[in-house]
Amino acid sequence: MTEARRPLKVQRRARTSDNSDMAELAPLIQRRDAVLHGRTTGALPLTASGRRLLTVGVPCLVGLAILALATWVRFADLGAPSLTHAEAWRANWSHHGTWGQVRRLPPLQYGLLAGLQRYVGRSELLLRAPSAAAGVLTCVALFALLRRRGGMRAALLAAGIAASHPVLIEQSRTLKVFSIEALVTVAVFWTGMVLHERRTIRAAVAFTLAALAGLAIAFTGSLTNAAWMAVLAGSRWRGGDATRVAALDGAPSHDAAARSGSGGRHAAGALGGRGFVVMATVLAVGGASWFFWLHGAACRTELTDYYFSSVEPVWPTSYAPRELAAWSGAALYGAGKYVLGMSHLSAPLSWVFGTLMVLACAAGAGAAWRDMRPAVAAGVILVLLGLAAGAARLYPFGELRTATYLVPLVAALAGLGLSEVIGRLGRSPATVLLLGMCVLFPVVQAARGALAAPATVEHVRPVFDHVAARLEPADALFVYYPVDEAFEFYWRRSEVPALVQPRSDRGDRVAFARRFETWMAQHSRVWFVAAHPWGGELDEWIAHLEGRYQVRDVFAIGDASARLVTYIEQP
Repeated sequence: MTEARRPLKVQRRARTSDNSDMAELAPLIQRRDAVLHGRTTGALPLTASGRRLLTVGVPCLVGLAILALATWVRFADLGAPSLTHAEAWRANWSHHGTWGQVRRLPPLQYGLLAGLQRYVGRSELLLRAPSAAAGVLTCVALFALLRRRGGMRAALLAAGIAASHPVLIEQSRTLKVFSIEALVTVAVFWTGMVLHERRTIRAAVAFTLAALAGLAIAFTGSLTNAAWMAVLAGSRWRGGDATRVAALDGAPSHDAAARSGSGGRHAAGALGGRGFVVMATVLAVGGASWFFWLHGAACRTELTDYYFSSVEPVWPTSYAPRELAAWSGAALYGAGKYVLGMSHLSAPLSWVFGTLMVLACAAGAGAAWRDMRPAVAAGVILVLLGLAAGAARLYPFGELRTATYLVPLVAALAGLGLSEVIGRLGRSPATVLLLGMCVLFPVVQAARGALAAPATVEHVRPVFDHVAARLEPADALFVYYPVDEAFEFYWRRSEVPALVQPRSDRGDRVAFARRFETWMAQHSRVWFVAAHPWGGELDEWIAHLEGRYQVRDVFAIGDASARLVTYIEQP
């Protein structure tokens, strides 16, 4: 059949196919002629399929590398360090604690730890695995969130910063909930933005589940929920923005604009009519947050009195305007160093890295205010609420490690800011190399410090193994009070007499000397096991033992130690 006798649609399809094939082959033909005539040398230009492969393949490889990095730095030798006293009491209370102890733990935290220990095991690796997995999922959630909101480049940068951030690495390698709090914060911000834009029942259910999960895993979730309740309740519930809804659905904006004429008006009216769903969600989440806040306040007070009866003050001494302003400035400075990762670096490098991060976050805040204004407002309210809770002396909001849930927000802002900088300066190799050297080198150094730190802090398991291998029938143990929970977790020789020093002895040298002297009178050989010294107190007590008794067979690893104490032999 000739070209003239073909149907019109077939002719157009054939011509379109021929034109596309020629357009794709034209660069190759030109390149071939240039090489044959000796005008140039080198590699052939990329075809359209090659450019598509490069566009999709390189970000995919970078994302997989970030995921591998995040997994390795969180799971490498995860079970090697011993449980610290803060980890051991969570494991002990969730395993066989009384009701007075169990009720101090949020329900999901207690259920997770109790289920792991009852049905899986009590090893350090298993108990820390949920925190490590939450740290990896935080990077994935940040990437997925910013992939739609800020583009592929910003998503990869934010995920890379979160994967190598020293605070997230450190908290992901401990039996605590701070890493899970960071993941829940990303989930609440994600679902909060979707609810703010869509106002559907499905979005309301997703936000409610994320908010309740934050409350069930840690009491600090009430602050995140309160910030988003303020944003949701203060917004104007009008018809949905078709462009933003289309961006969430992945549809082109011109399609949304076309739908906004007829069907779009109906959808906008439906979304606007469901404002009561959002307000009902705000009221339900607000009631649950208030209940958990009251419950957690009582438990935090009891926990503070039990563990930190003489802790150094982290709250303002008074509410005078000058002192409160000074305390607020110091608290913001300390929290800023913590969430930026500067606390794990030495002084010159920390200031350089902190300055770069602040500039990147400032640029990212401008981009986020343009595209994600409700999230920026919720973040500002969240910081102010945390500062107010600390000023109100509500434990634990006056301590830096409780600001871990703010780190993913900092990573998102830094990723958006660096993406803006790269977009304005261009993608030249020199620019990318300079940014990589200025940002990645301090991050790697900080990550190395975070990985090395837990190995020598309260590493009491080898100490107990050393004592157990050298016990004699007449030996007894005297356990320094910060090791009480770790002793309960690790020690299995119940037939050996052991005296666990009460925490009321903290700072009381006379009470310690009297208690140890009474125990020595009952047992001639006593192993003194200690770790996690409070200031110079432990050194003073060890000096007292060395001056009054004979101390030998000293075994120390990091700040954990054991020494055999006997009476001085008379000549």
